[in-house]
Order: sequence, then C-alpha cells, then structure tokens
Amino acid sequence: MITPGLQRNALYALQRVFIQARAMAHEAGNQRLAALLDYGEYLPRLMYESTDHTETFRGVLEEIAERYSAASVLRGFDGPPEFF
Repeated sequence: MITPGLQRNALYALQRVFIQARAMAHEAGNQRLAALLDYGEYLPRLMYESTDHTETFRGVLEEIAERYSAASVLRGFDGPPEFF
C-alpha cells in the first residue's frame, strides 16, 4: 500500500518509469516494445484524473490484449486480482 497522500505521486513516478523504459526501447530499436510502453505510460494518468475513465482504461487494455496476444492483461482487470 502507498500512503493515501502519496498515491498520486506514486502513479506519476510509475508513469515516469514507463517513459524512461520507452525511451530505452526506442534507443535499442525495439519499436514493438516502445509501442507497448506507450500504452503503459498512458494508463497511470487515467487512474489519477478526477473523472471516470474506466471504459477508456479497459479499452486500452483490450487494444493491448489484441495487439500483443496478451489476454491476461484484460483478465487481470475484469477478473479478481491475482497478485503474488
């Protein structure tokens, strides 16, 4: 858990991690990975905005699942959480 007062900061930091990883993927010439990281960079923003972006968030996960044959990301959102 992250202290409630720092949750927004944590999401921003996570977004920055995705941005850094995306830049590294571009530098390495891995455009497929860079495109996937573009999605990852966008998702934290949807989580900390004050308006409801649930459908948009799920739509992004659908795109990831289809484009990268990664149905588990969508199942992770729709089903019960299975962390650790």
